[in-house]
Amino acid sequence: MVETDGLKDIFPSSADGKRLDELEAIGGNIYAFPLDDDPQESLDHLVERVRSTTQVVLSEAAARNYSSVGLVSHGDTLSAIDWVLRHTASPTSYDEMKNDFYLQKAEACGYTLDEQSRLLSEGRIIRVGLVSQSLEAFRG
Repeated sequence: MVETDGLKDIFPSSADGKRLDELEAIGGNIYAFPLDDDPQESLDHLVERVRSTTQVVLSEAAARNYSSVGLVSHGDTLSAIDWVLRHTASPTSYDEMKNDFYLQKAEACGYTLDEQSRLLSEGRIIRVGLVSQSLEAFRG
């Protein structure tokens, strides 16, 4: 397991410490509607950071002859990973990226890539029922 800053959540997040209703009111789009005055990472920076980090991770995995790699992160970063695997340009908006792909709680996504790290098939959503049930029990 290797930890990399490139796949961490947004730097910094204006949503940190905010109420859920504040985040819901802006559709989760803290890139267009930051929730405080502190400078925050832009959507373009997030996508390019994820693009370069994903390329490095996949190159290192290929050099080590790994047959599979797992990337773990949070919602927007995972959405950006999916975006960079399927698109060469950046999204025109957060809504475009989020509506194209956004994992829900207790979901993962599997991809098949060729030797040049090109996507061979769309991502396959994997739902983890037991995790989902335990989350609901915790909330209940």
